[in-house]
Amino acid sequence: MHISGKGTIALLALALALPACVDDDDGGNSTPPQWIYQDAQKPHPIAVVFVHGLIGDTKGTWTNGGKSFFDYLHDSPGVGDQVDIYAFGFTSKMVGDGSLKIGEAAIKLNEMIKDAGIDRYDQIVFVAHSMGGLITLRELISRPEVRAKVPLVVFYATPQEGAQIAKIGQLLKDNKAVRQMLPSDSNDYLEQLQEDWVNVRNGPVHPRVICAYETKPLPVLGVIVPKTTATRFCDQNASAIEDSDHVTLVKPNGLDHPSVVVLRNALKDYAMPALSDASWEPQKIDTATQPWSYVIEDAGGPNPVHFKNRARIAMPLSVRSLDGGFVPIQDDKPPLVQPNGEGGVELVLFNPLKTEYPLEVRLGRAPPRTLIARITDMDRAIAQRNALRDTTTQHMNAWIETGDNKARLEALPTEQRNEKFLALATESIAQLHPEMPESARLVLAADTLNTLGLSGGAAHALSTVEARYPEVAKTAGVRRLAGIVSARTGNDAVLEHVDVPAIPADEALKPADFSTATDAQRHHLDVFADHLRTIPATHAEGAVLKGDVAMAAGHDEAAARAYTEAQHVEATPVVRHRMRSAAEVHR
Repeated sequence: MHISGKGTIALLALALALPACVDDDDGGNSTPPQWIYQDAQKPHPIAVVFVHGLIGDTKGTWTNGGKSFFDYLHDSPGVGDQVDIYAFGFTSKMVGDGSLKIGEAAIKLNEMIKDAGIDRYDQIVFVAHSMGGLITLRELISRPEVRAKVPLVVFYATPQEGAQIAKIGQLLKDNKAVRQMLPSDSNDYLEQLQEDWVNVRNGPVHPRVICAYETKPLPVLGVIVPKTTATRFCDQNASAIEDSDHVTLVKPNGLDHPSVVVLRNALKDYAMPALSDASWEPQKIDTATQPWSYVIEDAGGPNPVHFKNRARIAMPLSVRSLDGGFVPIQDDKPPLVQPNGEGGVELVLFNPLKTEYPLEVRLGRAPPRTLIARITDMDRAIAQRNALRDTTTQHMNAWIETGDNKARLEALPTEQRNEKFLALATESIAQLHPEMPESARLVLAADTLNTLGLSGGAAHALSTVEARYPEVAKTAGVRRLAGIVSARTGNDAVLEHVDVPAIPADEALKPADFSTATDAQRHHLDVFADHLRTIPATHAEGAVLKGDVAMAAGHDEAAARAYTEAQHVEATPVVRHRMRSAAEVHR
């Protein structure tokens, strides 16, 4: 059967979802991209973006008898009240200068995503028809920052290997959009698109792709995108949409139309679970309390706050401190937790210990929850922390007392000496907690060195944390410790690229509480203080530590003598604070 050029255009328009026939004067889609359903003052958590096919229309492609796919999605119970709906449109006239390449249309899509604020949503779901799927693929391949927010893509008759209609498209070789639809064995662009998408799919996280295809042929043209060319990249068996051709596939006539059911089920399986913390299984966390609660078991080591992902999709998990009493360590935990995987943080506490530590937990895209981590046995917690400090003190004493190490330590420049103190502290912590991530060891070492009065070593440790683990350095606990060390050393650049809070002098300069240490532990501290006193560069720190240990034991006179000794060596902020404290004791 012979088809005229004008008749071919009309058939193509029909097949590719133009709502009215195309003639020589038709301008194609003139409906701009727009929000169909959205309350800008109170947006829902998911943005669903519809992308029409070649020669389609922003709204008309999806409309049937005055009702649209948008309406049926909006009216779907349990789904419609969680989504905002946006319709993207692009210039789609097939003949003339109005056509766009797939890449050009993808650039426009990305521009509208930004302009409409879609990129500010926690989750974005794309629903694409025919060539709209290729545009969506190119957008997701080219924009990893958008792809990271996309758990789901639903394709309706998208020609992922090239469509039979491309054969007719050869009659219009001057049209860029149709030329890009040629079969993959003769279309380098489509081959590259396929290769790029395979690379995305081989990555650790990628959107779930759900597909549906037409079953009814169009007159003359037949089935435009058969199952074999519409399902290659689907993540599960594609759905056949009964009694629907390439055009009516996306023109549902009711809530229970198969195309609507496919989208609704996909949203429930792959987007909605992220909105509820019921998709997670807490580990050793009491969710029956409000707020949730967690018992800290080891005040001297890492405390795992973990959750298992029971959903069918990878989901993000974040835990952050609401005060500066601890730092959440997430070194070896992925930012996205895979299905049936486990994620979370290790809580590392700072001195002084507290009974409660508030955290903010966000599971998936659910609203943040408050979790209170509690020390239920403070005596036991203090003993654990003292044991950590004592292990470090003994390890340092043993090293200093070995061979000529004391002389070597004395000869080291300041930075190398601080590096040695840091290395000894992290070694001792690793002996107690070999499974602890390096960032946690560094943080604990910084806190321990500060407790021992080695503020220069603590500053070096925090600088190392910032260099190796910049995100850890930004946490409230590390910033607070940096503020304390800054006040003790007079160094305003303990952290170079992170704002450090100003800590009141009375809080920053007060001595560690050695009153709970055992006699043996205080002896080890006293020996370490004497070692430091024999090294000129650490003489003042050693004298202050000796005074703090004496004060904790109730030996006020001995403490005053030690502080006076320190003052004669170097009148640091810490020394001046100790002298004032000693004077008050004798009033």
